[in-house]
Amino acid sequence: MLHWESVYAAVGKRIRYYREECKFTQAELASRLSLERTSITNIEKGRQKILLHTLIDLAIALDVTPIELLGDFAQKTNQANSSSEIIATQAPQRAEALKQILAVGSSKAGRKVRNK
Repeated sequence: MLHWESVYAAVGKRIRYYREECKFTQAELASRLSLERTSITNIEKGRQKILLHTLIDLAIALDVTPIELLGDFAQKTNQANSSSEIIATQAPQRAEALKQILAVGSSKAGRKVRNK
């Protein structure tokens, strides 16, 4: 069983890392996503759960894939089970959302990490 609190904390750290790489303040990133700065603070600290569309919007704003934001969690999940096995165990709406995330991630998987 996953400890979701630690997953959200790890994703939040990755969001902060990429935000800082882009040289965005929390306020600037929040503005790009039509969120409050405090939401970015809470997401980065793992205190606020991220909706699927927010995860995708964050990835776009930070010029990374959702998979890059998920980081080790995505890699460990991929190593433990194939995507289709994971999706098969989910409720229909969550399964569809996971398919979309994986489709976005795989379409950008071959691109190089940008240099700043």
